Amino acid sequence: LDIQLYKSPGHHQEFLDCVRSRKRTLTPVEIGHRSQTPGHLGAIAAIVGRSLKWDAVKEEIVGDPEASKLMGKQMRAPWNV
Repeated sequence: LDIQLYKSPGHHQEFLDCVRSRKRTLTPVEIGHRSQTPGHLGAIAAIVGRSLKWDAVKEEIVGDPEASKLMGKQMRAPWNV
């Protein structure tokens, strides 16, 4: 079993270095995104005081407009996604 360990300058610095160099981060962005989702949903559920139904394919809260508003902020013009 060949184990490779990488020396990282830290998540924030590594991200900035990769933006500049166009290299990939050590941890794939998709894994980072997916690992954050349960924490965000848990925080929103605590704020609204109820359980949430999550559509993982569409990445949206189902049937709860109040909770859905907490998933993100509206971007200022001219920025959009």
